[in-house]
Amino acid sequence: MDDFECIRCGFCCHLDVKLTENDIQRLKAAGKKDFSKQTDHGIFLKHIGNHCIFLDPKKKMCKVYDSRPDICRRFPVHSDGEMSGKCQQDRRFGSRISRKIIGFIAMERENQLKPK
Repeated sequence: MDDFECIRCGFCCHLDVKLTENDIQRLKAAGKKDFSKQTDHGIFLKHIGNHCIFLDPKKKMCKVYDSRPDICRRFPVHSDGEMSGKCQQDRRFGSRISRKIIGFIAMERENQLKPK
């Protein structure tokens, strides 16, 4: 997770976010109201149009970043430690670890081409 680098595409803010009781209390403590909806499957963050109520669509940033739900804090990693296949950044090879691997391969190739 330390190697994940968010590219602020906002894609994750278009997914449904199921809230925990801790999430609800954290958002309420931050002064937020009327942010959730009850469904047959639990309590979820509301959407405005097709995105989370807390997404600033122009800046592609979370308006409640410090108080955001736990699932948002972990994304793109699921609770079982697996990477989400829904993260656009992960699909584009944009993470730091991918760039480190690509850089290492390029350096190795360059070293192999140098005359000895």
